[in-house]
Amino acid sequence: MSEKIRVMSYNLRSGYGMNGKNYDLAGIVNVLRKYQPDITGLQEVRIHKDKGEAGNMVAVLAAETGMRSFFGQTLDQQYFTYGISALAKEGELAEVIPLPCRPTAEPRVAIVVKQQRGEKTFYLVNTHLSFEDDQQAERVDQIRAILD
Repeated sequence: MSEKIRVMSYNLRSGYGMNGKNYDLAGIVNVLRKYQPDITGLQEVRIHKDKGEAGNMVAVLAAETGMRSFFGQTLDQQYFTYGISALAKEGELAEVIPLPCRPTAEPRVAIVVKQQRGEKTFYLVNTHLSFEDDQQAERVDQIRAILD
């Protein structure tokens, strides 16, 4: 009998709720608690430098769900860092892969989280590719970089 793994992907939208106006980290915590994923890939993660531990979305979500957190930075601004992340009940960060992009495009990375499940090894690869129509060739190059 095979062991089941519950995987979730969640675009955090920098912590703002579905209305795009109100910061709603508690709502995100509620979703994670409701679905109880073993591992979650998070996109559009913002860590506010000027708000201490409370401004670190990843740390707050990890503490509230009892999971470990992993982060791949794409931007480092004056007041915040930005990137992608993962939460996992167990595991380790195996790799952060910088992805190719145009100099004018938002930087992208992929993170790889490794979990040992009995005798089997499971990898989660999490990234957030651009959705712009004119970046299709760039997305293909980024996927190739992940697969290499």
